[in-house]
Amino acid sequence: MKKIIILLTVVCLMTELIAQNGFTYQSIVRNSNGTPAANTQVIMQFKILSGSNSGPILYQENIRND
Repeated sequence: MKKIIILLTVVCLMTELIAQNGFTYQSIVRNSNGTPAANTQVIMQFKILSGSNSGPILYQENIRND
């Protein structure tokens, strides 16, 4: 019974992730001293890869703060 509940939970989470067009997040970019880097252009790239770090890209999103 426990395995069925875990399986259903994983399937529900996967379905929700697949249905989304991107994802939301919040972050604070800090410099090497730990101070927030205000008024600094930041470009972030998110990738979901299949199998390993060099596997095919399943999803990729590039974000720039304008």
